Amino acid sequence: MSLSNPEPSSPKTLKRKPTSTVGRGKVVNLNTNLNFSAWNDESVALYLGDSLEHYNNWEQPTVIVSDGAYGVLGFEGDTSDHIDLPNWYEPHIEAWSKAAIPCTTLWFWNSEIGWAVVHPVLEKYGWRYVNCNIWNKGKGHIARIYPDYASN
Repeated sequence: MSLSNPEPSSPKTLKRKPTSTVGRGKVVNLNTNLNFSAWNDESVALYLGDSLEHYNNWEQPTVIVSDGAYGVLGFEGDTSDHIDLPNWYEPHIEAWSKAAIPCTTLWFWNSEIGWAVVHPVLEKYGWRYVNCNIWNKGKGHIARIYPDYASN
């Protein structure tokens, strides 16, 4: 008896097309029209809308805080998993890099795997890893007994 040793077949892409977030009912619709699209004081400037449309108006930042896609379908436009995060972030990272100055600090909030797949894009645009900060939320955000409901 002999075992056949077939020629390796060409690799196939196992990745499915990402699930769309459109129509998931997570869109927040305001009942009133906002009479402003930006707010600022002497320390901070906040803009409402697609950030890609506002980067050109930035002053050179000393801090950039990113809390974008996590690959969990968390908002309209988020990716369905970590695989597509580099493509989602690249236009943002490119814009941050154009605006940044040598002392700019980037706070990149994400999951461990999100960081791992986006890090090469950050390096491509010249960002240097300095430190990792872990936000230990404990178990309270997963499951919690609320006193008001415990007695019911």
